[in-house]
Amino acid sequence: MSSTDSYGRRTWDEAEYAERARQRQQQGNQSADLASQKNVRKFFESRREQLEKVEKFNSVTFVGSMNAKEASFFCDVCNRRFKDDLKFVEHLNSKEHLVNSGFSHESELQREVTLEQVKERLRQLKAKMERSREKAPEVDFATGVQQMREKYEQQKQKKKAKKRKRQERQDPDVDAEDLEVKKLMGFGSFKNKDEKREFRISNLKDASLIGLNSVTLAFLTNDRYEEIEQWIDDIRQFPGQVIISIGGATGEYPSDCRSVEEEASRLIELVARAGFTGIDLDIEGTVLERHSKVAKIAKIINLVQSHFGEQFYVSLTLPIEFEGGLNDDALWALNMMISSKVHLNVVNAMIMDYYTKLPHGSNWGAENIRVLKEMNRQLRLNLHLTEEQAWRMTGLCPMIGYNDDNTVFSLEDFDRVLAFAKSKNVALVTYWAINRDQVAPTRDMLKLKKNVYAFSNAQSRDLEYCRKVQDYFH
Repeated sequence: MSSTDSYGRRTWDEAEYAERARQRQQQGNQSADLASQKNVRKFFESRREQLEKVEKFNSVTFVGSMNAKEASFFCDVCNRRFKDDLKFVEHLNSKEHLVNSGFSHESELQREVTLEQVKERLRQLKAKMERSREKAPEVDFATGVQQMREKYEQQKQKKKAKKRKRQERQDPDVDAEDLEVKKLMGFGSFKNKDEKREFRISNLKDASLIGLNSVTLAFLTNDRYEEIEQWIDDIRQFPGQVIISIGGATGEYPSDCRSVEEEASRLIELVARAGFTGIDLDIEGTVLERHSKVAKIAKIINLVQSHFGEQFYVSLTLPIEFEGGLNDDALWALNMMISSKVHLNVVNAMIMDYYTKLPHGSNWGAENIRVLKEMNRQLRLNLHLTEEQAWRMTGLCPMIGYNDDNTVFSLEDFDRVLAFAKSKNVALVTYWAINRDQVAPTRDMLKLKKNVYAFSNAQSRDLEYCRKVQDYFH
């Protein structure tokens, strides 16, 4: 009720309006209770309908048509018919059907939130963030970068471990020892894709059984430390010396994410644990062209050799050209090792893959001897050695049988080179690789490009190239 005062202003009966407000609030509470009860009833109705549908499973129900002439799909919840099955399915997912079925489009977690509650939550989150900052120690920029690098390397190693596990699950017949690293090492227990059989020399025990007293495992790269570590027990049991070769044609070493000291410490630990008697540096390809990379390798090896003593064996394996011997990059790498105070026992020449035609009337044995003589001249000039001293520092490594350039280094060529090497008293004779020193099946002889990694394709008996080396030098 309203009235006017003596000044003509309108006044209100506060008691009456308070009573009206109370009644409206009471009616609202009653309607809310009824609505909640209604929703509960709808839930049971929906559940009852689901049970009825289960009872009708695998039964046939005929429904009337819209005009007694056409078949249709009928929704008994919404009392609607549909001529098209797609429209019927769309209707089942529609808001109308879901609401009629007792499902609310509003989340039960929704609730009214006041401004003060929002502010309080933001204050809690801010306080939590400040506490985490207080706990974290302050680090300088360099330390922060190093921590990020270590975190990245750990994630990288985890991904590789998962990949190895996935490969092992896919191929349960594979031996527990890592096959891939053996393949890279040159005499691994991996299988020919075509023949599905293991190589004749599949581990260090097999190597010792054929009389080998010195082997080189190739290659250690940035991502091969874990695989090499799996070989530690076999390496320690080998009766002869085991040299680890680092790098290779496509191997990446050292890591750009680690310092010289970190790489050296990592390598020292691996050499000490495995008992390697020496290191071979196989520097070729794009790595050889990156002088900063080669300089870093030289500094790393200097620290490693300083740790184990100057008597610790270090060899440098370099590619050699058909004309000119060691190229400018190879000579730069050699001089960098010397200037970094790395004591080199051997400079090993990869007499292979020249990608050039054999001169008329010549053979690869004679041509390789000519190339080795040119390298001897370069060693004398760069290292100030006598001819005899240069030969005693020379190693040679041909690729037996078929090379990647489709030329063939035959057993006869090997005979010529071995006779020359013995006459000059060279420091090292090796070849790529012991796993290829086996006879190829007849059907594989027609797939030379495909199986060149597995067979020499140039011998009639297994281990013929190995036997020749043993005959000359034992």
